[in-house]
Amino acid sequence: MSMKHKVALLAGLVVTSLTASASAEYVCRVHRIPGDVGYYGDDGHVQVQLYTGPNCTGSYDGTRYFCSSGGSSSNCTSYVYGLYTGADLNALAENLSDAARTGQRVYAPAYGSSTVQGYYVYFYGD
Repeated sequence: MSMKHKVALLAGLVVTSLTASASAEYVCRVHRIPGDVGYYGDDGHVQVQLYTGPNCTGSYDGTRYFCSSGGSSSNCTSYVYGLYTGADLNALAENLSDAARTGQRVYAPAYGSSTVQGYYVYFYGD
């Protein structure tokens, strides 16, 4: 199957839409927490809950934390390309909220062997 990519650069954040199939989830809840709340970084973080079906249906598929620089929580990746600025986190939270509202599929893998450290999100364009 061929892939169609639609890429938008949002203040350094790459948001990609795919039509190829991979392990997809649906966004259930998105929380944008600003500031250094709970040691998730100087510009805060985004927390997203994922399910196998739209509108929080199906099975719970995990929670991902997208952190900013300075985060010391084990929920935050230390991978430099997985750390976001405040503007990037705002854009990510908005795009994830849109995906939750419209039932758009996403792919938000955890970094490395972690089950919670988010570092990128694919937004499916079907």
